[in-house]
Amino acid sequence: MNYSYAQMKKMQQEAFERVKEMQRRADLTARQAMQEMNAQKEPPLRIPDEPKRVKMPVEFPEKEEKISRPAGGDWLHRLTEMSDDERENALLLTLLSLLGSEGADKELLFALLYILG
Repeated sequence: MNYSYAQMKKMQQEAFERVKEMQRRADLTARQAMQEMNAQKEPPLRIPDEPKRVKMPVEFPEKEEKISRPAGGDWLHRLTEMSDDERENALLLTLLSLLGSEGADKELLFALLYILG
């Protein structure tokens, strides 16, 4: 379609007017949203005048209780003493256990078993 210069100018002017109208509507909507947000603001929380105080215990324990370690012992120490092959096998077994419990694809589990063997 061939348009005359006057038709092109008229279409551009109409498009310009539509853009201005959309911008006016967007600004109006944004102002209304801001007014609603400002109206819904909750009052700031009141900070108490005095902080709550916790009384110190009168009797202190005589000895510090030892923190018990898990039944597995010091796993990090044992991990550093393992050879590279043992560490790889431990990692693969852990991965197999985790993936198996999550319902992973059987082919993936068999592939990991193959690597393990």
